[in-house]
Amino acid sequence: MKKLNNKGFTIAEVLVSFSLITIILASLISSTVYFRDRLKQEEVISQLKDFKNSITKIIYDDILNKHITGVGRCFAEANCIEFTDINNTSYYLKLEESSNGVYLIYNNNKYLLPDSDLGDGVDRVCDFIGGFELLKSDNYPLYKVKTSFYHKDFDIKYDIIITLS
Repeated sequence: MKKLNNKGFTIAEVLVSFSLITIILASLISSTVYFRDRLKQEEVISQLKDFKNSITKIIYDDILNKHITGVGRCFAEANCIEFTDINNTSYYLKLEESSNGVYLIYNNNKYLLPDSDLGDGVDRVCDFIGGFELLKSDNYPLYKVKTSFYHKDFDIKYDIIITLS
């Protein structure tokens, strides 16, 4: 009698192995996609915080160094705030929308709002909300300029608040 050679794999063993490898690869791919998306979100959050902090620092530096003493709305221009120093020099804070994105303009320098430059026909995922608010305290010579921007993909809102007394 001749002995049979049983050293190979059965079809069932091959299918089980293939199924396990497929499950492991699918799990790795979904984890990779999740962490890639999370990394993108953290990058955008960091850019938005940097944008907010740098604009606030630039304006506060001017308030201290150029002795800005007054604040008011610009004459005949929407979405514009005018700061004046002790020499009656004006510094303008404006919002400008273009096909390249949304800009915050301060003292003739343009600062592009991150994730606002998606091009024509595409809704921006990050934009300013409602222009500027100028709040004045009734009891103190205190002014507050506030503007907000919102990133709709990540549901994040940041406020830029400048207080001047």
